[in-house]
Amino acid sequence: MSMEFRTLAASADDEPFLRELLRDVRAPEFLQLNLPEAGLAQLMDLQYRAQKQGYEQQFPNLESTILWVGPYRVGRMLLSETVDSMRLVDIALLTAFRGTGIGSRILESLCQRAREAGRPLRLSVRRGNRAINLYTRIGFVMRGDNGMDIEMEWGGREAKPAVVGEPGSEEGSCEPGPNGSYFRGLRGTRAIFRPSVGAPLVLRLAAVTSLRPDRDTNVALGDSFALTFESESTVTLPQGVYLLEFEDGYRMDTFLVPVALENGLATYESIFNRMHRKATVSERSGTLAEGAESMSGFHVP
Repeated sequence: MSMEFRTLAASADDEPFLRELLRDVRAPEFLQLNLPEAGLAQLMDLQYRAQKQGYEQQFPNLESTILWVGPYRVGRMLLSETVDSMRLVDIALLTAFRGTGIGSRILESLCQRAREAGRPLRLSVRRGNRAINLYTRIGFVMRGDNGMDIEMEWGGREAKPAVVGEPGSEEGSCEPGPNGSYFRGLRGTRAIFRPSVGAPLVLRLAAVTSLRPDRDTNVALGDSFALTFESESTVTLPQGVYLLEFEDGYRMDTFLVPVALENGLATYESIFNRMHRKATVSERSGTLAEGAESMSGFHVP
Protein backbone atom coordinates (compact mmCIF):
# COMPACT_ATOMS: atom_id res chain seq x y z
CA MET A 1 0.00 0.00 0.00
CA SER A 2 1.31 3.45 -0.92
CA MET A 3 0.18 6.63 0.78
CA GLU A 4 0.74 10.26 -0.16
CA PHE A 5 2.41 12.34 2.53
CA ARG A 6 3.94 15.78 2.95
CA THR A 7 6.45 17.30 5.34
CA LEU A 8 6.33 20.56 7.29
CA ALA A 9 8.76 22.11 9.75
CA ALA A 10 7.77 21.35 13.34
CA SER A 11 6.44 24.14 15.55
CA ALA A 12 5.28 24.57 19.14
CA ASP A 13 1.77 23.56 18.00
CA ASP A 14 3.08 20.07 17.27
CA GLU A 15 4.18 19.27 20.84
CA PRO A 16 0.94 17.46 21.86
CA PHE A 17 1.30 15.23 18.81
CA LEU A 18 4.97 14.55 19.53
CA ARG A 19 4.06 13.43 23.04
CA GLU A 20 1.36 11.17 21.61
CA LEU A 21 3.84 9.76 19.08
CA LEU A 22 6.42 8.97 21.75
CA ARG A 23 3.81 7.14 23.79
CA ASP A 24 2.72 5.15 20.71
CA VAL A 25 6.33 4.18 19.99
CA ARG A 26 7.69 3.61 23.51
CA ALA A 27 4.79 2.57 25.75
CA PRO A 28 4.85 -1.11 24.60
CA GLU A 29 8.34 -1.40 26.12
CA PHE A 30 6.86 -0.82 29.58
CA LEU A 31 3.84 -3.13 29.36
CA GLN A 32 5.34 -5.68 31.70
CA LEU A 33 5.84 -3.09 34.44
CA ASN A 34 2.05 -3.10 34.91
CA LEU A 35 2.00 0.60 35.74
CA PRO A 36 -1.29 2.37 36.47
CA GLU A 37 -2.34 4.91 33.85
CA ALA A 38 -1.10 7.83 35.95
CA GLY A 39 2.28 6.14 36.44
CA LEU A 40 2.63 5.36 32.73
CA ALA A 41 1.73 8.94 31.84
CA GLN A 42 4.37 10.24 34.24
CA LEU A 43 6.97 7.87 32.82
CA MET A 44 6.14 8.89 29.24
CA ASP A 45 6.43 12.56 30.20
CA LEU A 46 9.86 11.84 31.69
CA GLN A 47 10.89 9.98 28.55
CA TYR A 48 9.69 12.83 26.33
CA ARG A 49 11.57 15.52 28.25
CA ALA A 50 14.75 13.42 28.45
CA GLN A 51 14.66 12.59 24.75
CA LYS A 52 13.99 16.19 23.73
CA GLN A 53 16.78 17.54 25.93
CA GLY A 54 19.20 14.84 24.81
CA TYR A 55 18.59 15.50 21.12
CA GLU A 56 18.93 19.26 21.52
CA GLN A 57 22.18 18.96 23.46
CA GLN A 58 23.83 16.50 21.10
CA PHE A 59 22.56 18.07 17.86
CA PRO A 60 22.30 21.88 18.27
CA ASN A 61 21.44 22.37 14.57
CA LEU A 62 18.63 19.80 14.61
CA GLU A 63 16.04 20.05 11.83
CA SER A 64 12.65 18.79 13.07
CA THR A 65 9.98 17.85 10.52
CA ILE A 66 6.41 16.62 10.96
CA LEU A 67 5.05 14.06 8.50
CA TRP A 68 1.44 14.59 7.37
CA VAL A 69 -1.08 12.46 5.51
CA GLY A 70 -3.96 14.67 4.47
CA PRO A 71 -5.02 16.71 7.53
CA TYR A 72 -3.37 14.31 9.99
CA ARG A 73 0.05 14.25 11.60
CA VAL A 74 1.45 10.73 11.28
CA GLY A 75 5.11 10.94 12.26
CA ARG A 76 8.23 13.00 12.65
CA MET A 77 11.81 13.11 11.36
CA LEU A 78 14.91 14.63 12.93
CA LEU A 79 17.88 15.49 10.71
CA SER A 80 21.24 17.05 11.57
CA GLU A 81 23.35 18.46 8.76
CA THR A 82 26.97 19.60 8.92
CA VAL A 83 29.51 20.60 6.28
CA ASP A 84 30.80 17.01 6.22
CA SER A 85 27.72 14.82 6.49
CA MET A 86 23.99 14.44 7.07
CA ARG A 87 22.62 12.40 9.99
CA LEU A 88 19.16 10.94 10.32
CA VAL A 89 18.81 11.29 14.08
CA ASP A 90 15.33 9.80 14.35
CA ILE A 91 12.30 8.86 12.29
CA ALA A 92 9.08 7.56 13.84
CA LEU A 93 5.56 6.86 12.59
CA LEU A 94 2.32 6.14 14.38
CA THR A 95 1.55 2.42 14.45
CA ALA A 96 -1.38 2.78 12.03
CA PHE A 97 0.91 4.23 9.34
CA ARG A 98 3.76 1.74 9.48
CA GLY A 99 4.04 -0.62 6.56
CA THR A 100 2.57 1.93 4.13
CA GLY A 101 5.79 2.69 2.27
CA ILE A 102 6.21 6.14 3.82
CA GLY A 103 9.45 5.19 5.56
CA SER A 104 11.07 3.87 2.39
CA ARG A 105 10.13 6.95 0.41
CA ILE A 106 11.44 9.30 3.09
CA LEU A 107 14.77 7.48 3.15
CA GLU A 108 15.01 7.55 -0.62
CA SER A 109 14.35 11.30 -0.64
CA LEU A 110 17.04 11.82 2.02
CA CYS A 111 19.51 9.78 -0.04
CA GLN A 112 18.75 11.98 -3.04
CA ARG A 113 19.28 15.09 -0.89
CA ALA A 114 22.61 13.68 0.35
CA ARG A 115 23.64 12.85 -3.22
CA GLU A 116 22.91 16.40 -4.38
CA ALA A 117 24.82 17.84 -1.42
CA GLY A 118 27.76 15.48 -2.00
CA ARG A 119 27.68 14.26 1.61
CA PRO A 120 27.22 10.82 3.19
CA LEU A 121 23.96 10.12 5.04
CA ARG A 122 24.49 8.45 8.42
CA LEU A 123 22.30 6.96 11.13
CA SER A 124 22.45 4.76 14.21
CA VAL A 125 20.04 1.86 14.70
CA ARG A 126 19.48 -0.52 17.60
CA ARG A 127 21.03 -3.94 16.95
CA GLY A 128 18.24 -6.39 16.10
CA ASN A 129 15.84 -3.67 14.90
CA ARG A 130 14.16 -4.88 11.69
CA ALA A 131 14.76 -1.44 10.17
CA ILE A 132 18.28 -2.70 9.40
CA ASN A 133 16.80 -4.77 6.56
CA LEU A 134 15.18 -1.66 5.08
CA TYR A 135 18.37 0.39 5.39
CA THR A 136 20.45 -2.35 3.80
CA ARG A 137 17.99 -2.71 0.92
CA ILE A 138 18.22 1.01 0.19
CA GLY A 139 22.02 0.87 0.17
CA PHE A 140 23.25 1.69 3.68
CA VAL A 141 26.36 -0.17 4.87
CA MET A 142 27.69 -0.76 8.37
CA ARG A 143 30.43 1.54 9.70
CA GLY A 144 30.60 0.35 13.30
CA ASP A 145 28.99 -1.78 16.00
CA ASN A 146 29.37 -1.09 19.74
CA GLY A 147 27.42 -4.20 20.72
CA MET A 148 24.16 -2.28 21.16
CA ASP A 149 23.84 0.12 18.22
CA ILE A 150 24.96 -0.24 14.62
CA GLU A 151 26.32 2.80 12.80
CA MET A 152 25.28 2.85 9.13
CA GLU A 153 26.11 5.08 6.19
CA TRP A 154 24.79 5.70 2.70
CA GLY A 155 26.91 7.30 -0.02
CA GLY A 156 30.30 6.69 1.57
CA ARG A 157 33.09 4.29 0.76
CA GLU A 158 32.51 0.55 0.49
CA ALA A 159 32.22 -1.30 3.80
CA LYS A 160 31.21 -4.67 5.21
CA PRO A 161 27.47 -5.41 5.21
CA ALA A 162 25.40 -5.00 8.35
CA VAL A 163 24.87 -8.00 10.60
CA VAL A 164 21.21 -8.53 11.37
CA GLY A 165 20.75 -10.25 14.71
CA GLU A 166 18.66 -10.43 17.81
CA PRO A 167 18.64 -7.53 20.28
CA GLY A 168 21.84 -7.35 22.32
CA SER A 169 21.91 -9.57 25.37
CA GLU A 170 23.37 -8.58 28.71
CA GLU A 171 26.32 -10.84 27.96
CA GLY A 172 27.20 -8.83 24.86
CA SER A 173 30.30 -6.91 23.87
CA CYS A 174 32.57 -5.60 26.62
CA GLU A 175 33.84 -2.77 24.43
CA PRO A 176 33.11 0.74 25.74
CA GLY A 177 29.51 1.56 25.01
CA PRO A 178 26.02 1.58 26.52
CA ASN A 179 25.71 -2.15 27.21
CA GLY A 180 25.38 -4.10 30.42
CA SER A 181 28.63 -6.06 30.18
CA TYR A 182 30.70 -2.89 29.84
CA PHE A 183 29.11 -1.20 32.85
CA ARG A 184 29.39 -4.32 35.02
CA GLY A 185 33.14 -4.18 34.51
CA LEU A 186 33.14 -0.64 35.94
CA ARG A 187 31.32 -1.34 39.21
CA GLY A 188 33.02 0.40 42.11
CA THR A 189 34.85 2.90 39.89
CA ARG A 190 34.33 6.64 39.71
CA ALA A 191 32.42 8.55 37.08
CA ILE A 192 32.38 12.29 36.47
CA PHE A 193 29.07 14.00 35.73
CA ARG A 194 29.43 17.31 33.95
CA PRO A 195 26.34 19.56 34.03
CA SER A 196 25.91 22.21 31.35
CA VAL A 197 26.31 24.84 34.10
CA GLY A 198 28.33 24.51 37.29
CA ALA A 199 31.11 22.31 38.62
CA PRO A 200 31.36 18.59 37.75
CA LEU A 201 30.39 15.98 40.35
CA VAL A 202 32.25 12.72 40.99
CA LEU A 203 30.00 9.72 41.65
CA ARG A 204 30.72 6.04 42.24
CA LEU A 205 29.05 3.36 40.12
CA ALA A 206 27.62 1.28 42.95
CA ALA A 207 25.51 -1.28 41.11
CA VAL A 208 24.35 -2.52 37.70
CA THR A 209 20.97 -4.21 38.05
CA SER A 210 19.25 -6.17 35.29
CA LEU A 211 15.63 -5.23 34.61
CA ARG A 212 13.72 -8.47 34.73
CA PRO A 213 9.99 -7.81 34.88
CA ASP A 214 7.50 -10.59 34.31
CA ARG A 215 7.51 -11.28 30.60
CA ASP A 216 5.06 -12.68 28.10
CA THR A 217 5.64 -14.03 24.60
CA ASN A 218 5.13 -10.60 23.01
CA VAL A 219 7.88 -8.77 24.89
CA ALA A 220 11.64 -9.31 24.55
CA LEU A 221 13.82 -8.02 27.37
CA GLY A 222 16.97 -7.23 25.44
CA ASP A 223 19.89 -5.68 27.35
CA SER A 224 17.84 -3.79 29.96
CA PHE A 225 19.53 -2.59 33.14
CA ALA A 226 19.73 0.20 35.72
CA LEU A 227 22.90 1.98 36.84
CA THR A 228 23.03 3.11 40.47
CA PHE A 229 25.47 5.88 41.41
CA GLU A 230 26.36 7.14 44.90
CA SER A 231 28.03 10.26 46.26
CA GLU A 232 28.76 11.54 49.74
CA SER A 233 26.80 14.78 49.72
CA THR A 234 24.11 16.70 51.54
CA VAL A 235 22.55 17.89 48.27
CA THR A 236 21.56 16.18 45.05
CA LEU A 237 21.84 17.07 41.39
CA PRO A 238 18.47 17.75 39.73
CA GLN A 239 17.28 15.14 37.27
CA GLY A 240 18.39 15.80 33.72
CA VAL A 241 20.80 14.87 30.95
CA TYR A 242 24.50 14.99 31.91
CA LEU A 243 27.76 14.30 30.15
CA LEU A 244 29.14 11.22 31.90
CA GLU A 245 32.86 10.36 31.77
CA PHE A 246 34.35 7.16 33.16
CA GLU A 247 37.93 6.59 34.29
CA ASP A 248 38.81 4.81 31.03
CA GLY A 249 37.92 7.99 29.12
CA TYR A 250 34.61 6.77 27.67
CA ARG A 251 32.02 9.56 27.45
CA MET A 252 28.28 9.51 26.94
CA ASP A 253 25.15 11.55 27.61
CA THR A 254 22.80 9.96 30.11
CA PHE A 255 19.58 10.89 31.89
CA LEU A 256 20.20 10.88 35.64
CA VAL A 257 17.47 10.78 38.30
CA PRO A 258 18.07 11.35 42.05
CA VAL A 259 16.33 8.59 44.02
CA ALA A 260 17.47 9.04 47.64
CA LEU A 261 19.34 11.32 50.06
CA GLU A 262 19.97 9.59 53.38
CA ASN A 263 22.69 9.96 56.02
CA GLY A 264 24.82 12.15 53.81
CA LEU A 265 24.71 9.69 50.89
CA ALA A 266 23.04 10.77 47.62
CA THR A 267 21.86 7.99 45.30
CA TYR A 268 21.06 8.36 41.59
CA GLU A 269 19.76 6.04 38.90
CA SER A 270 20.00 5.88 35.13
CA ILE A 271 17.86 3.30 33.30
CA PHE A 272 18.68 1.65 29.97
CA ASN A 273 15.46 0.00 28.82
CA ARG A 274 15.95 -2.26 25.78
CA MET A 275 12.62 -4.07 25.99
CA HIS A 276 10.62 -4.16 22.79
CA ARG A 277 7.44 -5.72 21.49
CA LYS A 278 8.04 -8.65 19.15
CA ALA A 279 6.61 -8.41 15.65
CA THR A 280 3.47 -10.27 14.70
CA VAL A 281 3.28 -12.26 11.46
CA SER A 282 1.46 -9.42 9.71
CA GLU A 283 4.02 -6.87 10.92
CA ARG A 284 6.96 -8.85 9.56
CA SER A 285 5.56 -8.44 6.06
CA GLY A 286 5.51 -4.62 6.22
CA THR A 287 7.94 -2.48 4.28
CA LEU A 288 8.66 -0.19 7.23
CA ALA A 289 10.28 -1.58 10.35
CA GLU A 290 7.48 -2.09 12.83
CA GLY A 291 7.54 -2.55 16.57
CA ALA A 292 8.05 -0.57 19.70
CA GLU A 293 11.17 1.28 18.62
CA SER A 294 11.52 4.16 16.25
CA MET A 295 13.67 3.33 13.26
CA SER A 296 16.84 5.06 14.33
CA GLY A 297 18.13 7.62 16.70
CA PHE A 298 20.12 8.73 19.69
CA HIS A 299 18.93 6.53 22.58
CA VAL A 300 18.22 8.22 25.83
CA PRO A 301 17.36 5.89 28.71
